Amino acid sequence: MTLTPRHKLLIGIGAALLVIGMTIYLTRDLWMPIPDNTTYRDSNFSFVYPRVYETKEYAAGTVTVGDTIDDAFSPLVEVIRYESDRDVALPPTFDAYIKRQAQALCGSDGAESVTCTDVLVAPYTSTQGLIGQELSLTLNRKNLISGTTTTTTFGPVYVFNTTRPVEDPSDILRYRAIFVYPSFASVVSATTSPALLTQIIDSLTLPNGVSTTTKK
Repeated sequence: MTLTPRHKLLIGIGAALLVIGMTIYLTRDLWMPIPDNTTYRDSNFSFVYPRVYETKEYAAGTVTVGDTIDDAFSPLVEVIRYESDRDVALPPTFDAYIKRQAQALCGSDGAESVTCTDVLVAPYTSTQGLIGQELSLTLNRKNLISGTTTTTTFGPVYVFNTTRPVEDPSDILRYRAIFVYPSFASVVSATTSPALLTQIIDSLTLPNGVSTTTKK
């Protein structure tokens, strides 16, 4: 088949468009840079974090933000939805519940005995207008080999009450809350990222709102 000048022109135009398209695709990062931040979303909460970090989801309402060093994931900030166990007696108040839950975040295996005591609670309001509480705990670390003890601080632990009022008297009240805090591993290893924690807490949104229910 002999190509006419018109066919040659169309083929040339097509080749030129293909080259232009490939050039645009291969250089897109230069003229269309990827945003520095990205957003994590699920049915319980959403927040913004720097794209240089990654997230690990362990269950619904449980996500850790961190980075990978030498192929090992290093957790930095945890955002978790906690709910009181219906088979365990409900603490007398919501504050009592979150203090107990915060203390349960502390723990370590190996050559150390780790406990958290003296939970301090203060009111907190995020930049998104979420009203919550800021907790600070005394972190006690005892080396089981040398017997030496050190005392530091675990926190801040941000808590937002998402408990829903019980309307049916036959229902059981269950405390629910969103906890945002530096991972315990990062606190123990002194690798926390206050800037990452601040960005996450400042951008946190709760699609179902925040309840003020704090008692039975």
